[in-house]
Amino acid sequence: MTSGALHSPLATGWPVAGASSEEDSGDDVAVAVGADDVAEVLDDGSELGVLFALGVVPPPHADNSRTPDALTPARKTRDFLVLTISFASPCWVTTVKWTCDLCTRLRPHREPFTDWQAMMTGFSHQAWQHTAKLQHAVTAHPFNEELATGGLSRDRFKFYLVQDARYLVEFARALAAAAAKAPEPADVAFLAGAAREAIVTEREMHESYFALFELSESELAAVETSPTCLAYTSFLLATAHTRSYEELLAALLPCFWVYQHVGSGILARQSPGAANPYRAWIDTYAAEEFEATVREARDTLDRAARNAGEATREKMLAAFTRACEYEWLFWDSAYHQEGWKTATMR
Repeated sequence: MTSGALHSPLATGWPVAGASSEEDSGDDVAVAVGADDVAEVLDDGSELGVLFALGVVPPPHADNSRTPDALTPARKTRDFLVLTISFASPCWVTTVKWTCDLCTRLRPHREPFTDWQAMMTGFSHQAWQHTAKLQHAVTAHPFNEELATGGLSRDRFKFYLVQDARYLVEFARALAAAAAKAPEPADVAFLAGAAREAIVTEREMHESYFALFELSESELAAVETSPTCLAYTSFLLATAHTRSYEELLAALLPCFWVYQHVGSGILARQSPGAANPYRAWIDTYAAEEFEATVREARDTLDRAARNAGEATREKMLAAFTRACEYEWLFWDSAYHQEGWKTATMR
């Protein structure tokens, strides 16, 4: 494909966003395009040039439009190149529907994009956009920046592993509670299976690091559960036992999605063959299997949201946001190896 193979959606008449409005301010638009198909327009190394060539965003000043204020590095996930465009002020943006039409046009032999369209317009997508600043803060946190380079200190990572292993037990309990509340058999199976995976698969990865770091059971037991870990798990369990099924799903999703977002983002920045002592962790959360789990978790939440009233949806958004806040706090507490300030008062 050459840069002239596709024209601007303005010329083709494909659906695009209307005139600029203040409601567009601050939007992040995730754009997926066939990775193999844009190889020729990637030659100049300009991701923004790719978007211009494909008509995903118009050239500077075309139709009184603006160029993106920021563009994240591209990351490849399976067959698609994912680009996130951040707009800091009102501007022309391409609709998700046109993006999905473009993907189907480029890769007609791949799976249909029906699920993409639903996800990019469903409750989970809206919730992610609502928490965009938090998601950026998570990926930009020193813990994850140093994890990506392999420069994170062992002590910080060990502290994180201990807290995360304890978190996963309670997270699995909350997932099991969601399975018990689920109205559909398929959702019961998914949530119960996710609870098992949290205990079995992810803990296996933790235990491999415990063995690598030669951490004994007595040493692990000596590390006290941090205030943030206790607060986060208490929030999930309280939501599981006192709130609705819909709110519980919303509170559980960030743990899946934020980890996949962080893991896949870090993997995309790894140099081929580069040694990173935390590669096993990165590979776990950047894996296609985990990505599929996130998609199913999102779909489960979106289906629940479609049948919920406005008041319930507002509570769901609040639960999702609070869980995202706890995700940032969890990384931060691990980086600072958070203890109890009251410990000396006991």
